[in-house]
Amino acid sequence: MTFENCGAPVKNCQVNYIVSNDPTKFFGKPIWPIVSNDIAAMSPYGSPFIIWAPLKASSKDGILIANGNSDSSVYINDYRAFPENWKRVDINQKNGYSRDLRVIKDNRGNLKLLVASGGNFGEANTNALIVGVVDIPQ
Repeated sequence: MTFENCGAPVKNCQVNYIVSNDPTKFFGKPIWPIVSNDIAAMSPYGSPFIIWAPLKASSKDGILIANGNSDSSVYINDYRAFPENWKRVDINQKNGYSRDLRVIKDNRGNLKLLVASGGNFGEANTNALIVGVVDIPQ
């Protein structure tokens, strides 16, 4: 589960996550911020979204894909969701307050990532819905 933390000691509504084997039992589980494992140590901020995506159409192995309102990247992690394993991948899709990440199949049966975003604060006159389809980041 992802959520934003807009209170102290964190600024800018940093995206955090909790992992549980039971979706009704998150209380008491460790809470971690999503931070990329590169030298930039980037984090998504605001209104997070997360999905699980299979690595192949016939696979039970997969990755977690998360993003936030703050940038045009996604953050990926393997199924174990270790805090040090978040990788930031720029997919060149516009950020937005409302977003959707979804795994779809193209007309050849290949799995793709559909990314939709719409609305940003302060953009009332240029507000648009943007939808793109990209390869699932690895």
